[in-house]
Amino acid sequence: MKSYELSRFFRDANRFVTSSREAIEKSAPHIYLSALPLADKNASIYKTFIPLYTGLISVDVFGIDQHGGPLLMTFTGHAQDVTSVAYGPDGLLLASGSYDGTVRIWDTCAGGETMLPLAGGDGAVLSVAFAPSGELVASGTTRGSVCIWNIAGDHPTEPKRLLGHSASVTSVAFSSNGSLVAALSRDKNVRVWSVATGAQLAALKFSEPPQSIPVFALDGRRRSRNVPDPIRDSDNEISFSSDGQVILSGPHDWRIQDLHTEGLEFNTRFRFSPVGQMMVSTQSRSIYLWTQPDGQKWSSLCLSGHTSMVNTAVFSPNGAHIASASADGTVRIWDTRGRRAAVQHQKTISGQERRHGISSSEANIVYVHEDGSTRIWNAKTGERVLPPRAGHTFETSALAISSDGLLVASGCVDGTVCVSSSRTGEAVGELLHNYPNDVTVVAFSPNARWLAAGSSYNTIRIWDMATEQARHHGPLFCGSAIQVLVFSSDSRLVAAGCSNNWIQLWQIQPDLKALLPLNSHFWAVRSIGFSPDGAHIALGGPDGSCNVWNIQTRQAVLSLTGHHGSGSVRAVDYSPDGNFVATASDDCTVCLWNAHTGANAAVFYGHQKAVALLGFTSDGASLVSRSDDGTIIVWDANTASFTFSQSAEIDSNTLSVASLREGWLRGPSGELLLWVPAEYNSYLHRSRYMRRVDGQCVVVRTTSDGWNRGFTWSMCYRGGISGLESNTT
Repeated sequence: MKSYELSRFFRDANRFVTSSREAIEKSAPHIYLSALPLADKNASIYKTFIPLYTGLISVDVFGIDQHGGPLLMTFTGHAQDVTSVAYGPDGLLLASGSYDGTVRIWDTCAGGETMLPLAGGDGAVLSVAFAPSGELVASGTTRGSVCIWNIAGDHPTEPKRLLGHSASVTSVAFSSNGSLVAALSRDKNVRVWSVATGAQLAALKFSEPPQSIPVFALDGRRRSRNVPDPIRDSDNEISFSSDGQVILSGPHDWRIQDLHTEGLEFNTRFRFSPVGQMMVSTQSRSIYLWTQPDGQKWSSLCLSGHTSMVNTAVFSPNGAHIASASADGTVRIWDTRGRRAAVQHQKTISGQERRHGISSSEANIVYVHEDGSTRIWNAKTGERVLPPRAGHTFETSALAISSDGLLVASGCVDGTVCVSSSRTGEAVGELLHNYPNDVTVVAFSPNARWLAAGSSYNTIRIWDMATEQARHHGPLFCGSAIQVLVFSSDSRLVAAGCSNNWIQLWQIQPDLKALLPLNSHFWAVRSIGFSPDGAHIALGGPDGSCNVWNIQTRQAVLSLTGHHGSGSVRAVDYSPDGNFVATASDDCTVCLWNAHTGANAAVFYGHQKAVALLGFTSDGASLVSRSDDGTIIVWDANTASFTFSQSAEIDSNTLSVASLREGWLRGPSGELLLWVPAEYNSYLHRSRYMRRVDGQCVVVRTTSDGWNRGFTWSMCYRGGISGLESNTT
């Protein structure tokens, strides 16, 4: 093994152990049962060892950082919000303060606490700081006191209390030689004490909240510079770099000269790295690492995982790590090295889409949200794609996305159709006109050459996207308003579902010509799907059924009935191999049918309202659906179409009903089944078939290899180790 490969292996091994310390310390078998399947799939540890084991839980992460990636450790123990963190001078210790009234000291290498919590009974702790010696820790409290703890011994004594403030102490700091400690309070005072004697040496009083940035040199003299109004009035907080530069999260950079670099800094929102061109800022639940390589523009990397507001984030002394404190009660440590890309934090999809038109293609989904914005999501990665900036004057009434996911077509009530790039959001070509009235539906052909649009005035137009010209044959006419438009898989046929019971069919290639229409026997057709070979067409009706017709003979060959209630089948699609038909209904379910026999293969439950959108991915492995409840779900179609053994069903049921307590999925007797990292708790989904696409999702499920656990845990090793008993309970 080459030296750099060996170095990377040991680095990954260290990260593997530290990031999964909680599982390993609790139960050694969970090195294999939990830590290994949860490890970063790109890590050399995972790639080396996962092929040697079988019957482990499958874990897929979407929209948040992978466990074992930039997030190295999660410290739990505080009973309430963690308000502040501070590194010791060598970076080996970390102090945290909390609303629970305690200061905790953590080992940043091995993980865990180094001593019992420090509780002085002075109220909630709002700020902490280490002395340069690393032997003292100062804390500021809501009762206005500053407590100094000596942590050099195994059993810290009662703290030294420095009094004088009449309101909460929001920040504390030691001077560079450790002889002084200063505190900033909400009583508009800054006080400085001698650490040795506890005597107050200086007090700076502000009659009003400061209008300038206070910086204090070692002798306690105040130095300040006026701050321009745009900075004072901004909601963004600022801080000083070591060379005196002030950097905002807004559009302007400001420089303040002649500041002493030994000053005390009281800002907690925006901090500089002690080494290198890096900054860290916080916003809501996320942490942003800012870098400026060699004079280039500043760029940011989002570190997500906290489940509540991040109160502060600080760099380690060597700049290699960031520690963050959150209202979720945890302290987390992040790696700043070697991370050039990460999945960005995504906003949760919520609310209903406007029912003007939604479409799926490949694994991309486009729809109009209730706030009027157009949104595109990638169902495989959970990433939100740049929305198109359509050039319509009025609101969007219909949407479609091309099969390659590159183009988005939007129809408008003014009769225009705009085609945009899904990557840049810019319009492609000119607006397509020729409608005297609204556009009710748009559709791309699978080869992305043709674009069709229908209106409520019984007309359809088809454009050749290669020339962006309307077909010279002119509008195609139907007997009533157009509700559905679908192309066949080979792009040769187009079908239109009307508000009456007729399906109109046209051949597009080699020449445009009308085919005999179909009488669906429904009073209105809600959805249409072509079989891949173009021989059959599935029609979803308003009574919850779906009929499959032979296009050539004009005969119904199958009736798919199984959806509950009297709601409509609002979406239908064939699998790419033609073996299955999927239907989505107002009854909140998705059904999978055998396309040859009509037998029901699976019923998917998960949406809370009517399912309006449905589509197979191009490989047929997944089925994507979107509901009026605002959720997008990706279903495992391959898994659903198989018949499972009784043991596999038991494994799946055991996982689905397991309770999550104290960071573990536990069985009915409290036995440990799977350790769940704290950052995954809010995003966990346990289903063989589904995962939600809402920007953040962690899917755990059993596989066809079975699930080795409990007293059979050792069977997970393919080498056949046996006779070992478990300590997993």
